[in-house]
Amino acid sequence: MSITITVPDLPPGYELRGATEAEIPAITVINEGIFHQPREFFVARYRNYPGAMAEHSRIVLYDGRPVSHIRLYQHPLSLCGATVNAWAIGDVCTLPEFRHKGLGSALLQDCARYTRAQGSPLLMVHAGRWGFYENFGWDSVLLPALKLDVNAFPLEALPDEGYLTRSFGEPGDLWQVAAVHSQYIRGRSLIRQRDLYYWNNQHIWDEVGTNLGFILVEKRGQVVAYARMWRDGDIVESAYLPDEERAALVSFQRLIRQARLLKYPAVSGQLPADHPIWRATQGLPGVERTDDDQVMLRVLDLHGLFSAILPALSDHLRASRTPLSGPVSFRCLGDEATLMPRQGYLELGGPCADSRVVDLTQAELVAILAGTVAPSKALAGKGDASLLAELDALFPASNAVYFVADFV
Repeated sequence: MSITITVPDLPPGYELRGATEAEIPAITVINEGIFHQPREFFVARYRNYPGAMAEHSRIVLYDGRPVSHIRLYQHPLSLCGATVNAWAIGDVCTLPEFRHKGLGSALLQDCARYTRAQGSPLLMVHAGRWGFYENFGWDSVLLPALKLDVNAFPLEALPDEGYLTRSFGEPGDLWQVAAVHSQYIRGRSLIRQRDLYYWNNQHIWDEVGTNLGFILVEKRGQVVAYARMWRDGDIVESAYLPDEERAALVSFQRLIRQARLLKYPAVSGQLPADHPIWRATQGLPGVERTDDDQVMLRVLDLHGLFSAILPALSDHLRASRTPLSGPVSFRCLGDEATLMPRQGYLELGGPCADSRVVDLTQAELVAILAGTVAPSKALAGKGDASLLAELDALFPASNAVYFVADFV
């Protein structure tokens, strides 16, 4: 069995395919007009993003010119303690006069087909039109988000002593940030795994105008925390070394001061539930917490997805006092994957006559894999208590889920 992906036919005169290098300039012109970012921003992104190729821009052409576009980004993702070869979509746009013709939906299906052919079991998106994506096979993982009114918030509630704070930009800063990031993401889910190529080539770190919103916190000459704010007060990232929660709060204090200078009315962004800013700002004026920030996931290959996380699941099994007592088959989206315990390890197989069957929706599956909900809660009523207890040990829920949209 496999998950069905069908790309609808387009009206006569339209062509859907991957872009060529010669077509990238025309695509960046479309992006500039719709997203109000300079062409150079997209040119640099498409040149520098790890693994970038022209064909990662999926386009619909009419009369030989691009009129609709989606960009694909390789986005290695942490799930269940393993790295999954996920891809993300971004820069979704269609020229106004070509909308409502089914071009966007055809491109979404093409992206799913293309990325699965590249060996990816998972596709993701972080954007505003959730209903549009839900109609084409995506399900949401809800995440906690902070919104802070910079003028109403009492700055004195956050510490500002004991550390040196400054803006990013000195020689060696990037590698100190990389070291903090590497330690901070351990054990976290939904976070992108950044390799050496990423740090060497991701142009966003050096983009003119962003460094004022990129705060480093130092102790004895070492960067121990950082926070990064995009235009208009969007907090895109915050990380700190173990036992440096106070440094994380100092970075926010400085970030809020910077937002005031830039006349941003608020700062906001998704932060993991274990971030110290939640505890430090609880009950204070100007602070709002929501649980409706969303990353949307679409499973393309169930067997491939379980194959990617299998080593981590085996680790969970060995560390657990609740071992898997027998085979378990997971059925979702018309596909099936079976976990079989073998002397403390897990093997992956197809349908098994004596396995216990768990039928679940994609929404339930992605929430469990992301760690935002325990299986016993997500699947209440879909299995006996002993099976759900075993699944809780296999897929532990976490308050350390953290999504950073590196591709937008």
